[in-house]
Amino acid sequence: MAARNPGNVEIQDRWTTRAGEPSTRHGVGKRWRVRWVDLEGAQRSKSYTRKVDAKKFADEISAQLTRGDYVDPHERMTVGELWRLWEPVHATTVKPRTAYSRRSTWHVHVAPAWSSRVASRIRKAHVTEWVADMTRAGASPATVHQAAVVLRLVLGYGVDAGVLIVNPASGVRLPRAAASRRVYLAVSQVEQLSGAAGDVAGEWARVLVRLLAYTGLRWGEATGLRVEDVDLARRRLAVVQAIEVVGGKMIIGTPKTHEQRAVPLPGALVEDVASLLRGRESGALVFASGRGTPVSASNFRQRVWQPAVEDVDGLVPEDVRIHDLRHTAASLAISAGANVKAVQAMLGHASAVMTLDTYADLFPDDLDAVGVAMDMLIVESRRVELSRWWASMVATPGWVAGAMWLWLASRPRGGGGRRRHLRAV
Repeated sequence: MAARNPGNVEIQDRWTTRAGEPSTRHGVGKRWRVRWVDLEGAQRSKSYTRKVDAKKFADEISAQLTRGDYVDPHERMTVGELWRLWEPVHATTVKPRTAYSRRSTWHVHVAPAWSSRVASRIRKAHVTEWVADMTRAGASPATVHQAAVVLRLVLGYGVDAGVLIVNPASGVRLPRAAASRRVYLAVSQVEQLSGAAGDVAGEWARVLVRLLAYTGLRWGEATGLRVEDVDLARRRLAVVQAIEVVGGKMIIGTPKTHEQRAVPLPGALVEDVASLLRGRESGALVFASGRGTPVSASNFRQRVWQPAVEDVDGLVPEDVRIHDLRHTAASLAISAGANVKAVQAMLGHASAVMTLDTYADLFPDDLDAVGVAMDMLIVESRRVELSRWWASMVATPGWVAGAMWLWLASRPRGGGGRRRHLRAV
């Protein structure tokens, strides 16, 4: 039997014969049936009560078959089934912490609303209403964003798998999250804070705070440094791994962007770091607990950071975070004249655009510099034009007589006459 070719979309009147006579099904069931052959060569059909609806569906199916993006309208795969297909694949492409976070978001915020829903029946309006419901229920903008991202990714997999034609979660407007406040510390504040941390927990804590503030390493990157990652002679730190907390457990992973990088080690830190390396073998962590395990961020925050902030007694903002030391490093580097590409490389940003977007507030004087440069350009342009005008005047016959006439005309006439000025505009 010859294989059917995709297409052949037609609308049949089930209540009327080809001769125009009432059929045996006249008045029974839905009158209009759309028939077509799918991309696999299988005969498909769907019935409608109104001819206008059948015509609309037939046109849609015909267009899909022509474009090659046909989706079986009878497909009843649920969002939960898509999740179970998507999640194992997704987990291999992102960092463990990201995969864990999205699993948690799915189970808590997404699955209750969407798991049993048929994916092909979801419309953008449904997703928009869900976002509004979460917001009205008091969910933070960050939570809403995370949930919407997970749903969008799962439904995006449905598009790739041929279950959906379009992703109904794409382009949905989300509540605007307030920009997080960043704190930039001065060198004197860093030194005060690191000294207080050293008083609380020992020399390693002082060095760790200074390292974070002067290199811009992320917490996981700094606590993941090993002895062999430090080159004191070249003053370089090799960022090749990072400590992550996944489900309450600390694991060793790659840096955030999965890219290894070299970070400059300021000379003022060389002796500090060298003191921590003495007596340690290759493979050992530079910053470790008494048992040689990675330093926990939560423990450090509670037992070292907060007490140190309190000890400096108002010299730093009370709400300063450990991550603000990374922002401080960016601020100090920019103040020292480092260009954007250098700061990007130091911080490990994926692009210079990200660096500029994140730290645009560190360039307030640039607007003034642009204004000054524009003023200089305008003044220089006027000077050139004036020089050209004067040159043309000198080259004009009789220019001396003209100049004398202007001078005489500008002189006052009579004892009390009013002075008239001729201005060149």
